[in-house]
Amino acid sequence: FSFVLYRLFSKNVIEVFQNLAKKENLWKNMAFGIATFIIVPVICLILTALMIGLPLALTFFSVFAIALAFSRFIAYVMIGYFVGKKFRDYKFTDKFPIEVFVIGYIIFEILSAIPVLGWLATCLIMAWSFGGLMKRIYNNPKNGGSEELQI
Repeated sequence: FSFVLYRLFSKNVIEVFQNLAKKENLWKNMAFGIATFIIVPVICLILTALMIGLPLALTFFSVFAIALAFSRFIAYVMIGYFVGKKFRDYKFTDKFPIEVFVIGYIIFEILSAIPVLGWLATCLIMAWSFGGLMKRIYNNPKNGGSEELQI
């Protein structure tokens, strides 16, 4: 599913990858991801309480769930990118090497199997990738957003 989304929105996803590859954006992306992860469900609950907002709440929550699932794919690629960058020079283009995804997947799953610290690390990695994705969606110039969000 994530590969299909990647193919459909490859230009925007590549911009998310490039944003996440910048080390100075790490904490900004993580903070934005945590804030979005908290705010969107709260808004959905409020809209659900107002019976008129139920269809809108279901739509928001569906998009939120899809974005959360896609951010896991982004996390796999970024972990593989940072590990693979030590051995080979990777550039984000329309086609990325599949080994980047596989390396990231293996490392992420091993890390998530470690009790407590591994779970905390995977939550932070997910917040980081989810924040990068949400910043790109929020700042899309087609939606009237600016190119860079000032936090």
